[in-house]
Amino acid sequence: MTKQPPTPPESPGPAFRHGFTRHWPGYFEAVVGKGPRETAIRALDAFAREGIPAEGQEPPLAVDLGCGEGRDTAEMLKRGWRVVAIDGTESAFEFFARREGLLEHPNLETRLEPFETCSIPVCRYLNASYSLPFCRPEAFDALWKVIRSAIEPGGRFAGQ
Repeated sequence: MTKQPPTPPESPGPAFRHGFTRHWPGYFEAVVGKGPRETAIRALDAFAREGIPAEGQEPPLAVDLGCGEGRDTAEMLKRGWRVVAIDGTESAFEFFARREGLLEHPNLETRLEPFETCSIPVCRYLNASYSLPFCRPEAFDALWKVIRSAIEPGGRFAGQ
């Protein structure tokens, strides 16, 4: 009798499957450890070319709307921003705890709030990486109005 190789642990599967079914712990598990989204990188790079954030000044405020497991939030903090990270599912912040030092970062505020009722502070940068499609359709126009009014003149939106 031949010995069978061990069965590999089951993969969490493709991230899109979990996002489509809104099984957020499965989605977060599938993407854990991935780097920031390209749209977030481009926006942060554009600010950096303008000297933002500036050394010796108060860090500008960014909002990460639908922050998920924290990949974009971590990059914003690393680059010297203050961040309000908002997500409607508690499991998002459980995954934040997997990123060393993220939850304890002094420039981070987390908020467990659904899009439909969240309050968004005035900010220089608002990031919404692949999160807006999960807003209830009947609430989207109101949310978009809040997003637009929250971004300071000269600020940026990055997202899909």
